[in-house]
Amino acid sequence: MRCFGESLERIGGKPVLSGPGARLDQLGQRPIVDRYSGCSLARLAGCGQRLLVAAHAVEQDCGYPLCSSDAGSLAPGGGAGPGGTPLDFTGLSPSWAWATGNMVSTVDDVARFHRALLRGRLLPPGLLRAMQTTVHTGSGFRYGLGLVSIELPCGTFWGHEGGLPGYENWALSSSDGEDQVVMMVNAGDGSSDYAQLVGERVFTALCGIRSAAS
Repeated sequence: MRCFGESLERIGGKPVLSGPGARLDQLGQRPIVDRYSGCSLARLAGCGQRLLVAAHAVEQDCGYPLCSSDAGSLAPGGGAGPGGTPLDFTGLSPSWAWATGNMVSTVDDVARFHRALLRGRLLPPGLLRAMQTTVHTGSGFRYGLGLVSIELPCGTFWGHEGGLPGYENWALSSSDGEDQVVMMVNAGDGSSDYAQLVGERVFTALCGIRSAAS
């Protein structure tokens, strides 16, 4: 897969619209920066070598295509096409999104990662504070550096949402990582409406956890 250095250079030539954390404008460039960062990480480690990510060694293959042998180990992903026609997205490789979606994981791994991150085990305090410095998005949540902050009636929660055709994932945790809900659904059309539908279930579950503990 081709890296995105040229795109990043074009962004770098544009005037800065605001200071860091002041407005959301620059966060619109996040997908390109994510992909370029993934390319840089792969170059540092060497393609095909092992990278240490959240205390787990995983294979990084520089934008691997999903082979038929790989698809058998994944949860099948389905969705609806034009006119409601059922479609199978299992063999669609997420490597087109580079570091935005190029890793296969589990509910337990994602929950453990967020607990470690929010409890300060992965980053120095200053870097975690930077991730949690957020701006309004106008969509009911605040966005920091790779972390979303959502205010629910039962408290503030941190995490992220992500989806591709056939899959939708949500991961939210309390600030101390004590209360968590991670939901991975192997169905969906990749739309914002479907993401919101799954998100509402996560919100309900989180407040249910808080209510049961009180």
